[in-house]
Amino acid sequence: MINTFTKTALVGALLAMSLAAASLLPAPADAADSSAAASAPADTSSDASDASDTNAANDNDDSSNSDGFGRRWNRRDFRRHLHGDTNDLVSIGHDATLPAGGQMDSVVAVFGSATNNGTAHGDVVSVFGDTTVNGPAQGSAVAVLGNDSVNAEVDQDVVAVMGSVTLGPKAHVHGNVVSIMGTVTMDPAAIVDQGVQRVLPEWFTTAAGLRGWISHGLLMARPLAIGTGLSWLWYISFGLLAIYTLLALLFREATEHCITTLNDNPGKSLITAILAVLLTPLMLLLLTITVVGILVIPIAIATLICAAVFGKTTVLGWIGTRCFGARPGQAAPHPALAVIVGGILVMIAYLVPFLGLVVFILLGMLGYGAVLYAIINRIRHTTSGATAPGGAPGAAPAAAFAE
Repeated sequence: MINTFTKTALVGALLAMSLAAASLLPAPADAADSSAAASAPADTSSDASDASDTNAANDNDDSSNSDGFGRRWNRRDFRRHLHGDTNDLVSIGHDATLPAGGQMDSVVAVFGSATNNGTAHGDVVSVFGDTTVNGPAQGSAVAVLGNDSVNAEVDQDVVAVMGSVTLGPKAHVHGNVVSIMGTVTMDPAAIVDQGVQRVLPEWFTTAAGLRGWISHGLLMARPLAIGTGLSWLWYISFGLLAIYTLLALLFREATEHCITTLNDNPGKSLITAILAVLLTPLMLLLLTITVVGILVIPIAIATLICAAVFGKTTVLGWIGTRCFGARPGQAAPHPALAVIVGGILVMIAYLVPFLGLVVFILLGMLGYGAVLYAIINRIRHTTSGATAPGGAPGAAPAAAFAE
């Protein structure tokens, strides 16, 4: 019952974290340059002094240092990062705080909050945490799955991915202010040179709620969790359960047939699901190679999605039916009631660490395979009934659903 968008957002956050970590790696020193420097005579101090003077002059003349978008960059900082002479504050698993009066190139926190109370010559970045800038930053202020709070000068952009941005009275952003799936709150005295952009403001959930699910649910290998700010997760879960129940009400005979198929052939259903997962990319590739097959791809994908959704209805109904323990000859409960009972039991199982993820994957595969196996059986029986001599019309489909 995990929303697909949540997985996509997580992949984007991990990608941003990888890029932030890669940018902190020093460039390897060239062996030829090192050997040449070691063999240089000592009387070249005057040349080194002249080079130093030239570099100092270049550092002071930054009037033409622009990236083409109106943002400035410092040649000295660029050269320092190029040669690996960095002085960064990096924390993984806890907060990174630059105290007042301190100076660092960058302040980075992964699974924690980044706070700049001093002077940052580079960026202030947090992944799965909040970014706070109370001192000048010559780079950008970025929060991935967190909020941005700025009350100082920022030379470049202020970006919050799945979070909100708050600008205080002393905030002066020379670049853009961007909030993705959040809000932007500005003090009247705050200054933004290039503009404010809001992308899908508060469309899904708050950054704190999503971080709560990641820390209490995903990292503990369970789809569901109980905690502050996780009510949206339960709304989604019960909403999906309502959809499954509605499908069982609308398609009772098909649901009962798929439940019977799963009850009689659980092993074949699982094997069918595994083969379908493995062969689906190959099937799509073959359809893409044939020009005519491209038109079939949307239909094939829609069919597989419907099979997966109906498969969840099937497996929940199968669990609920077994809970009622109907004996042979007794009437089985309505599949919609069985889906509700099975859904509640599965939600409870989802709360158990590690076991919840295993149950989520296994039940999804079983239901998906049961639906596909039932469709294959119906096609096979329909084909054999149509080709058999003397077969009564319509007998094969009826026999297929009676199995």
